[in-house]
Amino acid sequence: MQNDYAKFIRFGQWRIEQTGSGVLAFITDNSYLDGLIFRGMRQQLMQTFTDIYVLDLHGNSKRGEIAPDGGKDENVFDITQGVSIVFFIKVSDSDQDVATVYHYDLYGKRTDKYSWLNQHNISDSDWQIINPTSPYYFFVSRNVDFEREYIDLSRINDAMPINSASIVTGQDRTVISIDSDDIKNLAEAGSIEAKYIQPIRYRLFDTRYVLYHKDYVTRMRTDVMQHMVAGSELALICTRQQSQDTGWSLVGVSDMLTESCYISNKTREINYLIPLYVYPEKKTGQLFELDDDGSDFPLSEKGRRPNLSKAFVDEMVAKLGLKFETEGSAWATPPPSPLPASQGGGTAQPNWFGPEDVFYYAYAVFHSPTYRERYAEFLKIDFPRLPLTSDLGLFKVLVKLGAELVGLHLMTSPKLSNYITTFEVDGDNTIPARGGYPKYDEKHERVSINKTQYFGGVPDHIWTFHIGGYQVLHKWLKDRRGRELSYDDLTHYQQIVVALSETDRIMTAIDDAIPAFPIE
Repeated sequence: MQNDYAKFIRFGQWRIEQTGSGVLAFITDNSYLDGLIFRGMRQQLMQTFTDIYVLDLHGNSKRGEIAPDGGKDENVFDITQGVSIVFFIKVSDSDQDVATVYHYDLYGKRTDKYSWLNQHNISDSDWQIINPTSPYYFFVSRNVDFEREYIDLSRINDAMPINSASIVTGQDRTVISIDSDDIKNLAEAGSIEAKYIQPIRYRLFDTRYVLYHKDYVTRMRTDVMQHMVAGSELALICTRQQSQDTGWSLVGVSDMLTESCYISNKTREINYLIPLYVYPEKKTGQLFELDDDGSDFPLSEKGRRPNLSKAFVDEMVAKLGLKFETEGSAWATPPPSPLPASQGGGTAQPNWFGPEDVFYYAYAVFHSPTYRERYAEFLKIDFPRLPLTSDLGLFKVLVKLGAELVGLHLMTSPKLSNYITTFEVDGDNTIPARGGYPKYDEKHERVSINKTQYFGGVPDHIWTFHIGGYQVLHKWLKDRRGRELSYDDLTHYQQIVVALSETDRIMTAIDDAIPAFPIE
């Protein structure tokens, strides 16, 4: 809101309000057309003007925008931020309560945009009338076919109310390192206790070490991170907005301190951490003294409570017809052995569900390709919302699939040892700092780390697999340019390939399990 263009628009709005009529026209940064922090600005502009014409020139390289036909989308200027031309018109004798908003999208190469602009004016352009509505008042065209269906679902940050953006150090290169010795030396130099040296989920499948101390970390997020330091805990990672013009995949899982770009480092996509359990009691030997959170749930034997709202849990209880227990999972593990015939046969089924069942269920739904496509417009603008089911069989299947995904993404699954790749050529195992490595050979399905060494057997669709803001297999190796890969590194990378391959399979299984959307 402190951008100068927003101030100039406000000044122009005020001048025209004093005059009673007029035209205000600007060529500016286009982030206020759909940015969440500008929703009040958009609402006020609609209340002031009679007509608003929005010509969105796009060209935002930070979002990776492309034309609808898949072609290149270029900026009209030599800048990275998208651009728009907007005309604000106020007629003095109009009886309209709010402005009519007209919209036009212009994509393509810079020269093509210049040509279009030279050949058109406001009266002969093919404007689309849009209807910006509460609470966001977006000045962009959107597919809202499933809006009512989606809005009725529970936002995950309401269902799990204790959450915050993840850690920002302000100096990652200094206080975060792949090598723990680097952080030990930093702690010793600053006379910092060893307990502040903590593992941190830095990027996907990339755990490092951080000196997690107030003198070194700009935003520690202690109110939420305290629950991750309390033990090896589950937490959902997601973002509030999506800036990329790609399919939504902004969800992950963590079990420790987490950096704010863990699943994406794109503009607007700061990562939020939502712990599954919270620890309200003070415990000695920890980094924090924990305060009571006022939860409705009693403490479990482990001294923690589920980070779930009572209203959300009550809704699940009503749908599933099961009791809720505040600890563990009833459905992620196989059910008990079948009863003997003398006892009636059949299989004993749990009559309850726990916090981890909720977590695994949500993680599965958020990985449904159909969910992501159906609600794509809405996933761009706020935290994901979770549809619930009253089908116990479906719930059970999704819990198991979600648990599998969590194990893969935390690198704890036994399946990770089932390699589908090879690394057979001897060498120094070093990724050159220069030279464009890693490189992928689509024909031979190879990922080369230098001129002679490569990982073989990497399918193209796994090499290009994206989670959040990252092409995972490329990102992990790119971040290690100039380093020699250890035996553990080579093993870890092949496990990542398995994790992504299994993720791809499970996502298909999730869609196959869900009969239809909306989920019943």
